[in-house]
Amino acid sequence: MNTVLELPKELEVALMDIATRENRTVNELVQAALLSFAQEHSKPVSSWLGIAEGSPDLSQRVDELLFQDSLRP
Repeated sequence: MNTVLELPKELEVALMDIATRENRTVNELVQAALLSFAQEHSKPVSSWLGIAEGSPDLSQRVDELLFQDSLRP
């Protein structure tokens, strides 16, 4: 995807200077900065997600386990 950004001249000059010093392109710098920003501001995954004890085939036996009590006399 191509996106056009309008940067203030002083920011453009600063990015060009950094890119030259680091032997990178301005595009690489901007992508790295935006990726870092997106990671810092993304919604965190719940800490409990995927943490459980019990049968490893739980997802395959969900119907059986949910209804076993209702079938008992």
